[in-house]
Amino acid sequence: MTLEFIPTDEQGKPLHEVEYTVKVYTGKTSGAGTDANVFINLYGEKHDSGERPLKDSADNMNKFETGKLDTFKLMAIDLGKLVKLKVRHDNKGIGAAWYLDKIEVVDNRRKKTYYFLCQKWLAVGKDDGQISRELIPVDKSVLEKSIGKKDGARQDVALEIKAAMTTYYTKVVTGTVSGAGTDANVYMILYGDQDHTDKMFLKSSMTYKNKFESGHTDEFILEAVNIGKLLKIKIGHDNSGLLGAAWFLDKVIIDAPSLGCSWTFPCNKWLADNKDDCQLERELFPQELETVEYNPCVPYEIKTYTADERGAGTSANVYICLYGKEVITEEKPLCSKRERDGKFKRGKMDLFTVEMEDVGDSIEKLRIWHDNEGLTPGWKLDKIEVRKLHDSNKGSDTYVFQCGRWLARDEDDYSTSRELIPDQKLQEIMTSSGQSKVKEVKLRDKLKKKIYEVSVFTGDESSAGTDANVFLNIIGENGDAGERKLHKSETHMDKFERNHCDVFKIEAVDLGKLYKVKVRHDNSSFFKSAWYLGKIEIKDPTDNEVYVFYCERWLAKNKDDGKIERSLYVKGYTGEMGSSTGSINTMKYGSSLSLDSMKSSKSPRMSRKQMSMASSIVGIPEGEQPVSYKISVATGDGDDNGTVSNVYVDICGPKNKHTGKLFLDKEKFEPGCTDCVTVDALDVEDVRKIKVGHDGTAPGTGWFVKSVVIDIPSRGKHYLFNCGTWLARDKSDGKTERTFALDDGVSTVTSYKPMIPYECTVITGDREKAGTDMQITLTLFGTSGTSSPLILEKTGNRFERGSEDLIKLDIEDVGPLKKLRVETSGKGSRTSWYLEKVALFNMKTGEKTNFIHDDWLNKEKGYSKDIPAKIRGKEALDKTSYKISVKTSNVRGAGTDANVYVILFGANGDTGQLHLDKSETYKDPFENDQIDVFTFKDMLSVGEMSKCRVWHDNKGLGAAWHLANIEVEDLKTKKVYKFHCDKWLSTKEDDKQIVRELTCGTSSTPRSPGNKEVINYELEVETSGVDEAGTMHHGWIVIDGEKGTKKYKMHNSKVDKKLRRGTTNTFTFSCKPLGKLKSVTVGACEREDIPVGNANGKEAQWLCKKLSITDTVSGDKYVFSVNTWLPISEEAYDLADGKKVKVKAVEKGHIAVVRNLAAIKYEVIVYTGDVSGAGTNANVFITLFGEHGDSGKRPLKQSFRNLFEKNQVDKFTLECLDLGELIKVRVEHDNSGFRPGWFLEKVEVVNQGTSAMSEFQCHRWFDKDKDDGQIVRDILVAS
Repeated sequence: MTLEFIPTDEQGKPLHEVEYTVKVYTGKTSGAGTDANVFINLYGEKHDSGERPLKDSADNMNKFETGKLDTFKLMAIDLGKLVKLKVRHDNKGIGAAWYLDKIEVVDNRRKKTYYFLCQKWLAVGKDDGQISRELIPVDKSVLEKSIGKKDGARQDVALEIKAAMTTYYTKVVTGTVSGAGTDANVYMILYGDQDHTDKMFLKSSMTYKNKFESGHTDEFILEAVNIGKLLKIKIGHDNSGLLGAAWFLDKVIIDAPSLGCSWTFPCNKWLADNKDDCQLERELFPQELETVEYNPCVPYEIKTYTADERGAGTSANVYICLYGKEVITEEKPLCSKRERDGKFKRGKMDLFTVEMEDVGDSIEKLRIWHDNEGLTPGWKLDKIEVRKLHDSNKGSDTYVFQCGRWLARDEDDYSTSRELIPDQKLQEIMTSSGQSKVKEVKLRDKLKKKIYEVSVFTGDESSAGTDANVFLNIIGENGDAGERKLHKSETHMDKFERNHCDVFKIEAVDLGKLYKVKVRHDNSSFFKSAWYLGKIEIKDPTDNEVYVFYCERWLAKNKDDGKIERSLYVKGYTGEMGSSTGSINTMKYGSSLSLDSMKSSKSPRMSRKQMSMASSIVGIPEGEQPVSYKISVATGDGDDNGTVSNVYVDICGPKNKHTGKLFLDKEKFEPGCTDCVTVDALDVEDVRKIKVGHDGTAPGTGWFVKSVVIDIPSRGKHYLFNCGTWLARDKSDGKTERTFALDDGVSTVTSYKPMIPYECTVITGDREKAGTDMQITLTLFGTSGTSSPLILEKTGNRFERGSEDLIKLDIEDVGPLKKLRVETSGKGSRTSWYLEKVALFNMKTGEKTNFIHDDWLNKEKGYSKDIPAKIRGKEALDKTSYKISVKTSNVRGAGTDANVYVILFGANGDTGQLHLDKSETYKDPFENDQIDVFTFKDMLSVGEMSKCRVWHDNKGLGAAWHLANIEVEDLKTKKVYKFHCDKWLSTKEDDKQIVRELTCGTSSTPRSPGNKEVINYELEVETSGVDEAGTMHHGWIVIDGEKGTKKYKMHNSKVDKKLRRGTTNTFTFSCKPLGKLKSVTVGACEREDIPVGNANGKEAQWLCKKLSITDTVSGDKYVFSVNTWLPISEEAYDLADGKKVKVKAVEKGHIAVVRNLAAIKYEVIVYTGDVSGAGTNANVFITLFGEHGDSGKRPLKQSFRNLFEKNQVDKFTLECLDLGELIKVRVEHDNSGFRPGWFLEKVEVVNQGTSAMSEFQCHRWFDKDKDDGQIVRDILVAS
């Protein structure tokens, strides 16, 4: 029973009721009538009537019978203009199923009739299984389209109805636990921010005939009117079914294209009366961060006309894509496979209503294609009509696309895809009398079709050809051509054979300037699928411009990187790879007729998590620079410790400064794994605490976080927060967010030397087969030291022919760069690489340094190369040759058959590994009491030498070697450096070391032609950055040392500009040794070509800020602070006009420090973890890093001992020059052996000279298949 109480006005007088006449038309379909009880609810702009039973028909005693009209009277408060109605029945009676044609509602007060078209079943066993419908009023003129037609004419007004309703595409995911599926009847209620639906039974799955089975995702289409964006849903079942009603629901995903929103409702619970909490209905709320928002879609009415000729119909699935001036729609099927029957038959028109992105005021083109499936896939399409409503929903535009061609592999041009441009535009408008009027509108600026000539070059490699089916998509500034099968070659019957060029013609609407292609094959040939593609050339028929896309790689499952699909960019492309934006060096894009801003075509779908990640830098206050945080989170080892929830970290500093939630871009956090991400965000300066949490609310979405590491390279800070707790609603205390502070007693902070952020640009040459998939490692050498080796990850299209790859790196501060070492692994399917250039931009100082190679790195030319920095067109380092004389001792058994190697270290870094393999003095090198000479020509000078590292590989019958000394002569400077050893390099003799580090004990200084001793000095001059501080004139300096005086002029010119405002200039000069420097006098003098004349004030002065002089032999750097305006004098070295300053500081040179270091033995203690499978059979290596350098990569070996087993402690002794305070260790293995994976607990290093112990905690896997997949790790010393 429904009671409605009449409201009153302010005086208490009742408001007037309105009589509504409800006319219900039951359809004429067989069995259309119902015996069930029918209910109706009218919704107006002001109120709704409440649900009313339709009891007494004014026309029929037996109401709701087939083809009958039943009239009812309904009294209600004035509802205002009607906007929708709900009609349902209670499914009672013998014949409950009901086919409702339409309902007319007459507002008798206003004499206005509303027409609600249904033409659907309200039946559990028919149509979509719904017994409740929401209907919206349609215009009478629209309704007249269906007058006189049979039931089913609803399709004529489907577009208008679709526009007025909201369609919810619903995916119901059943869990995978045992017995998860159900045979019960499942229903759902949607709750929006404006209204809610009645129970809607999920009857007809679009994906499975047998729905709600374990692991299945069932798709349903639900419709409602004006309920708004979803707030929650209720889902349940009736507990029926013979085989099992219990149901484990994983989640529900609902997408509403017209609202531009998709929601995920996690459940992860049973709906059963005998499991979990025995509930048959669940109330689910959307997971906030998984909510996806995008541009709302609009409905399109699409009519396809299949030609009326033999074989014209198709059994394939048909797809469509629409193009506007600025937007491309997603590719959409015209109907689901379940709706496919009876469609696309010969001579038939088929009508579809599809929701897609709004392409704007005009449709510029469309692409239609099919998947070539079924027995008769070939299709002859006569034409397509696309109708789109006006924004007011009053009137529409219809675009007519004539085709008249086959989409078939065996007809026409063998293409199954067509691009069509509109031939006619019909505009329907509503007149003031409510009638529709159609007129033709002239199409302006129509696009033109082109036939592109595509030349595909298969490479000249063994077995390069393929028999697989090849597909190509061409992408230009105006959009893409869609994927096309390259079916018939115009040049070869047997296409894609080795060293063949196959030519194809592809018809498409003008794509504008081309910049990318996607090419793939389907791997369909059992015997011959692998394909080596050389390049693709595409010729534009309009201007005959040829676009070249180099590949020079395999598309093969069993070769190269295993990929059978590649994206190739046009030669000269400099944009971001993987995006649709970029530029081409040699091309200037003009405005095109249409689609001129298609580069950001498709409406992006972004979850709120993605939007939060994208905006992490937006909230940074103006003037502040973001900082990079390297965040590593370790998940517990238990089977249930992982999560699929969205995890975030909020980093907090002093004064309430914090980054906000930083979401970690991972789909799943697996048990026992450590996940690492790098995020740019607000600089909180000093990290005090972190907040860690996730958005998982459903049972089973909790997460056990073991630890979180925050590393800030630019600040040299490494924060470890030991967590060891659950973040879960159904575990522990139910919290999904926790705060961890540094002062909690278990968290630590480690400091190290801050890193410098660099932008590294790697340019691969435009040569045939220039690209590579080898591992590439960079090492930087600067005035202050050498960086750790940096591995450049091979991702996407990096290091391909003609590519320019930008990579961000954090590198140790090594001072101004002098040289770069590029090393390649020599492994992979392409072991040659043509490196053109590497450019390094120091983001802290703004300095850019170029390293030009322009040559190959391969087996013939070497896999490693040292490249000097190019500064103002000049190489920073000179080349020289080194003559190395190796004296083997005169003791019994001193000689060796092993391979001997050496590395020379100096002021400019090191030489890299030099193999002493061909002696110039003896055929059989390194024999007793023998001096073997080796010459290495055209090497970059390492400058003044400090030490050398010498070792052998312990191979051969007599590997033990007693080395007396090594003498190295720099053949350019004639300087000779002596390195004394007098020790065994043997695993059995002495201290059992086969690696020795030797300091430069003595060196003989070369003489000038007049037999005078000379050395090089390096002068660095800094000009102030204040206004007018610089000068165009020369600078000069007089240097006073303990042993003499030196005058030097700093030349300035139009070409070589020096001493300019805010710059630092470096000069080099030679003279006799000056000894310890005491003072300098610095000044300036006029250039001959631009005399000072009458200039006065700052125009005739130079503000020198400071200068430094480095003795390149000792490495000592003398610093002088000037900060004085210096007048420009007529003559150089006018001491009266100069400024004399004394030494402010002396920075002890690295060379002198190293030469005074003693050899130290370090005990390395390695703890393998106590976890299952922790031990390894791989070869393990370690490198120790300290304040004085590094030990070099050392193998950890012992004879007759099974190393690195589970819960085992292994000890090793290494000798190297004193490293000073240890900073970090690098531990790695070579992934060899049948059981290479290794869990390292920690490493301890004991300096046996001082007994100081340094600890390096790890607790990580070195395993390609576990943790983060790394087998090389840098471990900082524990604080």
